[in-house]
Amino acid sequence: MCSTYGGKYGRQINRQVSVFEVTENLPNIWQGSQYFIKVERKGYRKDKFYHQIVYYLSSCYQTAKKFSEKIQGHWGIENQLHWVKDVIFAEDTSPLHHLQSAVNFSVLKTICLNLFRLLGFLSITEGRRWLGQRLWLLPILIE
Repeated sequence: MCSTYGGKYGRQINRQVSVFEVTENLPNIWQGSQYFIKVERKGYRKDKFYHQIVYYLSSCYQTAKKFSEKIQGHWGIENQLHWVKDVIFAEDTSPLHHLQSAVNFSVLKTICLNLFRLLGFLSITEGRRWLGQRLWLLPILIE
């Protein structure tokens, strides 16, 4: 078991991660899974208490501390990439229905996102506004 405590963005979070060996037969879809990982999160978001328990399956053994680090790393990707593409770039509501077009535009959005981060913008919306007022810089930035 591993416990961590932290807080960012007005949150206080206590995470407790436990690892258990799978002792029962699982459905074929999860065949090969050998460990259950239980993550319990308690804390406050903007002075409002929350309590959440989530479970993961793994086919390889890691310590509870290592699973905790990997799970937090996954959520970092989710929050810094997928959420931005879904909300800021409205990727989920895109009118593109042809697979290759959607993939091409997704790649372009990822390039833009990385460009804004390289330029030091923490807020992608702020970076879009900045670039919108300086479109003449776009060819220079892409080189």
